[in-house]
Formats: sequence, C-alpha cells, structure tokens
Amino acid sequence: MMDISHVIRGVEWMPSTSKHLMIYKAFGYEPPLFGHIPLLLNSDGTKLSKRQGDLSIKALREEGILPRALVNFVLQAGSGFDSQVNNTSSMEDLISTFQIEKVSTNSCRLPFSKLPDFNRSDWSAGSVTRMIGSNW
Repeated sequence: MMDISHVIRGVEWMPSTSKHLMIYKAFGYEPPLFGHIPLLLNSDGTKLSKRQGDLSIKALREEGILPRALVNFVLQAGSGFDSQVNNTSSMEDLISTFQIEKVSTNSCRLPFSKLPDFNRSDWSAGSVTRMIGSNW
C-alpha cells in the first residue's frame, strides 16, 4: 500500500468515511486514521468552490499573490497555533508550531479583503528574493 497513516480532510467527507473504511477492509488493507476539519468559507459564508475561477492558483499567481502570503492567510483563518503567527512565518516555522488540536471546530470565513495585507507583509519581508528560481 502507500503507507498512509492519517487522512485529514473536510467535514463534508465525514458521511462517506464508513464506506471508505469498508473498502479498505474489503481489500485487506489496514485503513488510515481519518480526521475531519471544518470548511473554509467565502467571506459571505458560501462554500469555497473549484468553480470559482478567481480563486485558482493560476488567478492568484497572476494577481501577484505570493505562495507564503497565501499559506499564512489561510492558516491564520483556521488557526492551529498557540498564538497568532505573523503574516510572514516560514513554512518551517508553521510546520513546527502547528497543532491539529488547536484547529477551530467551526467553519471559518476567509476575509479575502485581508489577503493583500499578507501579500504586502511578505513582499516587505523579502520573499521575492527567496522566490528567485522558484516554480511559483
């Protein structure tokens, strides 16, 4: 098998988890542990959707949104940290301080109006220098 030990996915997948467990068992595989987290929502409370073209990675890239700014923006919305992380935390810092038990149990609305602030902070922190040679 693929040595997957944990699956963390959106709460909308919870109803199908029992079916997925049965499939694993039917094939004789040890199922991974499943965890379900609340959804991230648009600022108006509607569900984020792949069909929203303006939220694609391509569209965000074309708008000049930096990868680290986007990651910090999303993670601060759903928490998972002891205290508020700054707008320019590195991936290494985010990974080392993240705690799954700190993730909100409620769906949260992403305040997209604040995304440019995260992006400005990342530009100010010199992210562009680090991105030279990046595939973003």
